[in-house]
Amino acid sequence: MDSRVKQDHSVQDDAELWRQLSLDEEEFAWAWLSLQCQQISGVVAGLLLASDVAQDDALTPRALWPHSGQDVTSLTEVIEQAQHSNGGVLLELRSGQYGLAYPLYAQEGNAHERLIAVVGVELHAQSEAQLQHAMRQLQWGMAWLEGGYFRQRYTMQGQTLDGLRIGQAVLAATLAETELDAACMAFCGELAAQLGCDRVSIGVLEHDHVRVQALSHSVEPGRKMNLVRCIADAMEESVDQGEVLVIPPLAEEQMEQASVVLAQQKLSREASNGSVMTLPLQQGELCLGAVTLERPADMPFTADELALCRNLSTLAAGVLRDKQLNQQTLWQRMAGRWHQFLVSLLGPGHLRRKLALAGVILLTLFVSLVHTELRVAADAVLRGEVQRAIVAPFAGYLEASGIRPGDRVRQGAEFARLDDHELRLERVKWASQREQYQRQYEEAMASRNRAQARILLAQIAQADARLALTESRLQRTRITAPFDGIVVSGDLSQRLGASVQEGEVLFELAPLDAYRVELLVDERDIALVQEQQQGNLIASALPGVKFPFTVTRITPISVPGEGWNRFRVEARLARNDPRLRPGMEGVGKIDTGEQPLITVWTRRLRHWLSLQWWSWFG
Repeated sequence: MDSRVKQDHSVQDDAELWRQLSLDEEEFAWAWLSLQCQQISGVVAGLLLASDVAQDDALTPRALWPHSGQDVTSLTEVIEQAQHSNGGVLLELRSGQYGLAYPLYAQEGNAHERLIAVVGVELHAQSEAQLQHAMRQLQWGMAWLEGGYFRQRYTMQGQTLDGLRIGQAVLAATLAETELDAACMAFCGELAAQLGCDRVSIGVLEHDHVRVQALSHSVEPGRKMNLVRCIADAMEESVDQGEVLVIPPLAEEQMEQASVVLAQQKLSREASNGSVMTLPLQQGELCLGAVTLERPADMPFTADELALCRNLSTLAAGVLRDKQLNQQTLWQRMAGRWHQFLVSLLGPGHLRRKLALAGVILLTLFVSLVHTELRVAADAVLRGEVQRAIVAPFAGYLEASGIRPGDRVRQGAEFARLDDHELRLERVKWASQREQYQRQYEEAMASRNRAQARILLAQIAQADARLALTESRLQRTRITAPFDGIVVSGDLSQRLGASVQEGEVLFELAPLDAYRVELLVDERDIALVQEQQQGNLIASALPGVKFPFTVTRITPISVPGEGWNRFRVEARLARNDPRLRPGMEGVGKIDTGEQPLITVWTRRLRHWLSLQWWSWFG
């Protein structure tokens, strides 16, 4: 049964019941149901379900006749059917026992009709006329119930309008002032005038203590300091507990209020046992201060006034906070924000912020204490330690070539062969010319012509030289490998029959067991690189294999590329691998020593900030 059901009423006379029809919602419901049940003969029990006037919520039990312990389970089915119908419901419960229920609908403005109440009674009936009279009595009585509903509705709306008018006046007076002190004075004065208070005070929270900012009325000089101290204590009492404190307590809170109100009672005694209400000024989770209202003892604060003041304090907190910030300097605002942040971290609550801060601290300690290897990454190219160029020995025509880049060759293997037809003809020519010179020489010796003989000897020597040159060229028409290696470049398979020039590079040959690594190190990292440092190379063709190397040379010449200058660094592989090939590209990383994680992760950022600082302020 709902707690709002009227409890343990005794049967009252009609005059008292009619008087209660003008009281609050609870007394009205009980009085109306009692009158209905007494005017219908044979009624055993009655139950009234109604919605809340202020909240328009679902139907709940509001009154039970003749007393709260009455068993009304037999009326459940009747009332449920009435809730889903547009008229009265009559059910026979057992022999001579009937249940009647009638719903009440109300239409407000242009809205659809809404079910606001259902009444059900259980009665003994001897005739159909008695049942008709009971149903008709319920229908007539619904008019009183509907009238009481709208009367309470209009009363509540009137109170709401009064609250809006008061709130508008107070906020308008506060917003009209630009300075914080003047705005606080306007707020206190207007609120005191609207609620008939002797004094309204407002305090500002500063470093866990409340300072009284403004009073609505002046006080006697002799009592001023003591009174202000009492008001500040009352405000701090409300702020510390985060609750609204009222003296004397509201009627519904007399048995339940567990808050400490010592300072409120002391202030009440200072004001001749007057009424006191203190509310904290809250803006979200931020507490700005408190407001204290004082009235004579014969004017205690009501629940409606408490709700109004609570709403006003919430709205005024934002207005006064803005005016307070507008008067602060930039440094004061930053200090205030920092103070709020520290309070949220070190004070109660805010578990997520505390966990986040603990996580940041642990992460900072981890990256500061744990060391890791600082490695400089650079693009790398694998080249042969010696790269031999195979050139054309003389001008001629290409006759054959069976070697392509990537082929492994043995020493003496044929790369290509030049056409030797003209050379063979030239050899025949000079051989026949020598024989001719030889016969002429013999004839000159036979005729003892010594001068002619010497000339012919010189011509014979010339012919021998020509023959030797031709033989040498014939031998060099076959181009062979000078050592075991792999062909790096050169593909003459598409140039057969074409001419080649003397000294033209035909092939490039690199050894199979001697490589060097060329690394292009960013100029921002070159200061970390030194000779004899170790590193690892990962080739694009073999991403799962690391090849260790040692830095052997740092060239002082930069190579522009990718928006940054890069320096060429040479390194020697620690071991040879048959899977490696000259020209392979990849990424090399040079180990430069262990440093804290935070130093490794922020190195580029620190260098950039240092450079920017130097460019701006250096």
